[in-house]
Amino acid sequence: MNAYPPASSKQASLGFGLLGFIEPVPSPIIEGLGYLFFFVVLLGLLNYLIRRDWSAAGAITYGSLDDDMTKLVDILKPYYDNCKDPKIPMAKIFDESHRLMRDFILPSIVTKFPMEEVRAFEKKRDEACAHWAHVLHLVKVELEDIARQPRFGMNDTWIRSMSSYQAKMHILGHSDMDFGFLVREFDQEVAEDVGQALVKKGYAFKSRYSPGTKREMLIYTKTVRGVPVEVKIRDKAMSLPVVRLHETLETLMAPLQTRLAYLKHVLQTKYEGSHPGIYTHFKYLLHHAYFKDDPDRFLFTR
Repeated sequence: MNAYPPASSKQASLGFGLLGFIEPVPSPIIEGLGYLFFFVVLLGLLNYLIRRDWSAAGAITYGSLDDDMTKLVDILKPYYDNCKDPKIPMAKIFDESHRLMRDFILPSIVTKFPMEEVRAFEKKRDEACAHWAHVLHLVKVELEDIARQPRFGMNDTWIRSMSSYQAKMHILGHSDMDFGFLVREFDQEVAEDVGQALVKKGYAFKSRYSPGTKREMLIYTKTVRGVPVEVKIRDKAMSLPVVRLHETLETLMAPLQTRLAYLKHVLQTKYEGSHPGIYTHFKYLLHHAYFKDDPDRFLFTR
């Protein structure tokens, strides 16, 4: 004799007939789950269709180090051109930079560099840049002295190193020391006052970026003990995403920092002559790949 009552047709249709004592799942729940599954699939499909049409690299395949370096060089110029194309959403460009870094540059290039070459590059660079730490201190003290002036207010100003040197990714002859002079509310009067104070310290005006926008900044330069220094006067709130980018680069593991610096060195010394701008193109990709904020807030695009 059967110990349990027979399963209803509704239970059986839901797969519960083997355990007739289990209550059937109400059909509204089943319908709701079905709709949820449908929308998840639809969103995934839309995301794929939106993002699939643009790629600087196409399908990634690995080869020898020389082959992969050639492929990287071929990728970088189209990538940079797309960065400057306003028709391409920045979200797509950032997605591509993450993919290239994660799936190609890290596993197939930087890990293949001979360790003795990387160490020789690091030793030569660090010996030549041994005095940079002292220059960093001198410039920071100088800028903080300006920030203490009553018309600026130390509490409303932030002096922040924003340099590849801090992240141990600088290379000889092609890296400078960048500082952000970040003011609470950027306006022309404040920017000109800071600029005049910098000129009195021996700086010279270099350029103005994005005038009349929230991203506007003024750039001043000078050389301190042979080290080129750039000071960028900019809005503090608008600069926070870039500050976080530099914090991310500064906290990467030291071996990865050195290998990425060596890749910059290789691009500059071996490929820049035949592919002008390739070093800058890679810096764009590197910064995009480690940028973690809203892409539209990034200050060095377009």
